[in-house]
Amino acid sequence: MKFGIIAGVVVIVLGLIIFLMTGEEDTVTNEIDITPPTDQLTDDSDLNDLDVIDDGSAEENAFDADTAENPMNEDENVIGEERVFNLDSFRFGYSEDLLVVKQGDIVTINLTNSDGRHDIVIDEFNVASEIIGEGEETSVTFIADQVGEFEFYCSVGSHREQGMVGTLIVEA
Repeated sequence: MKFGIIAGVVVIVLGLIIFLMTGEEDTVTNEIDITPPTDQLTDDSDLNDLDVIDDGSAEENAFDADTAENPMNEDENVIGEERVFNLDSFRFGYSEDLLVVKQGDIVTINLTNSDGRHDIVIDEFNVASEIIGEGEETSVTFIADQVGEFEFYCSVGSHREQGMVGTLIVEA
């Protein structure tokens, strides 16, 4: 009987040791070696041996500095214009339900609250203000870097479903 217990304990201990040892070997590291191989390209003369495939898209995709529009305002080093909207939130609406900006504009929405608890959310721009109570204010600022029509809404309770929504239009 004692022999059986001792043999069982030995088997369990050996199994645990083997399990722990194999677990260490299976550990995966996330290190990536980005050192270029020096034995494959020794000098610039090796570049002449490379094949270049011309599919004709180079001219099509070429940048022409004379005709390109510059979205940067060189005087202020900002993208687009700064646009500020002052919205009031109330039981189940906003004082404005349509905001129009240009792509690249820096948009600030100052939100006040005259009734209940509200916020403003625009999912596509990762915009979400804090929830504010009656008489409080909050602001959000973001760059309108996508063209299209985007819904803004109040995420409190079922306010969105009850019509507390608006549209942000970003024009090219």
